[in-house]
Amino acid sequence: MTTQGTPKVNQIPALLLTGFLGAGKTTLLRALLSSPDAADTAVIVNEFGEIGLDHHLLVGASETMYLLENGCVCCTQRDDLEASLEDLYWARLRRKIPWFSRVIVETTGLADPSGVFAMVSGDTLAGIRYVWQSVVTLVDGVNGSETLEAHAAAAQQAAMADHLIISKTDLAADIGDLRRRLQILNSDARLHQASRGALGASLDALMQPAPGADARRLGLSGGPLHDAGITSCWLHFRPSLPRLEFDAAFADLTEKFGVDLLRAKGIAHFAGDPKPSVLQYVAGGTIEITPADLAADAPAGLVVIASKVSPGEVENIFVAHGLGPYLVAEDHKGHAH
Repeated sequence: MTTQGTPKVNQIPALLLTGFLGAGKTTLLRALLSSPDAADTAVIVNEFGEIGLDHHLLVGASETMYLLENGCVCCTQRDDLEASLEDLYWARLRRKIPWFSRVIVETTGLADPSGVFAMVSGDTLAGIRYVWQSVVTLVDGVNGSETLEAHAAAAQQAAMADHLIISKTDLAADIGDLRRRLQILNSDARLHQASRGALGASLDALMQPAPGADARRLGLSGGPLHDAGITSCWLHFRPSLPRLEFDAAFADLTEKFGVDLLRAKGIAHFAGDPKPSVLQYVAGGTIEITPADLAADAPAGLVVIASKVSPGEVENIFVAHGLGPYLVAEDHKGHAH
């Protein structure tokens, strides 16, 4: 995959969508894919943890969607990403799937973009089929400054971007300091703002690289920058989950672990509710519980990503409220990717 520039004959343009945990990548992706100019877009979704959830939250957004489960694009799933890109290419050529003219690769919130470039560049099959057009990085407008300071992966994502999107501007009191930090990290990137996924720039505009992109990426290229001690676990929820018990358990979880509880995302079928609910939590905030139209096979459960917190500690809190034991998978500790 060529790193950046005008596609050669038969090369497919690709966009890398990244951003730290909870920045709003899925919300933005859903909004982008709903626009008419994205009708011929293929998507590769990656989810940190044993159980992938984002493809269920994106049901109906695109006819062609690949989910890479069980790890980060830039780490354990490198071979899978390259294979998925190759499979997409041949399925498209043989007309087994709808024709697409571009690909969006959404990384996990812990991914270092340089790992993706190193994997699918040069003379590999994926390197011949595709060309990286741009890197789009979301930065949380509420917690972005603290995240950039605390997590090397977040700073690397911002530094490699062609487009920086400050999300959740409707919830942020002031983004002036965050804008200044981003300018210092990456003065070449085009800066955008988004609210609830709404963005003034089109997908075609986001596909355009920033000046000097290749040189900047080469200078920043390195190994994975995942923060040591980060773990994820998957808690399976039974049908007809009691809402009061869940609310109490999650309140205890946030009170005990505070900012070390980085991210939680899941789906629950609460007792008495006609629709399943999407669960979303980002460090320092409150959990959002939103009824949604989801696929029938949407897994009921919660992915919890935390720093210096064991999966067993998470499970014990839910067990104490009569909601377990339901820990069915645990994954990824520090640099063991």
